[in-house]
Amino acid sequence: MSDEQVKSRIDALREQLSDDIYTKTKWEGRQTDWLVQWFAAFVNDAEAEVSIPVTFTIGGNLVSGNLISEAAYFENLASNFAMALPDVAKDAGKELIMALQPKLTADEDDRLACQFVHLKNAQVFTGASQPVPSIGTLWRGKISSVEGFSLGSLSVASQN
Repeated sequence: MSDEQVKSRIDALREQLSDDIYTKTKWEGRQTDWLVQWFAAFVNDAEAEVSIPVTFTIGGNLVSGNLISEAAYFENLASNFAMALPDVAKDAGKELIMALQPKLTADEDDRLACQFVHLKNAQVFTGASQPVPSIGTLWRGKISSVEGFSLGSLSVASQN
């Protein structure tokens, strides 16, 4: 490679790396598990509601529950939020949360890769202690924070 070609390549890389969006998607995205993104996209794109038992390792903890679509997550979140409001504000509260849901584009070329996973009946297991919460809850986490995963959810055996 000639000196001119090397200089041209360096200039092109400098230009690309000075673009924050390029850097975030091309370099930070390399830390994101494409298979977890595929599972998230699968449940998001399913025509019927799909729920897949899964356990993620995140920050030394295990997060276990049922992987659900982003749409199902926002519907549940809106309902839970509305339940905490006075009767007169319930509908407005639900609409407010539903308005926060990202709008999906039908054009696959314009669609960004999934960045979050959504769980229902989620529990966090830390060490040998009981999971928190004990009954499970809605949970949303960054795919880029997932260190590992397995299909199937954890449960606590009853001690008799």
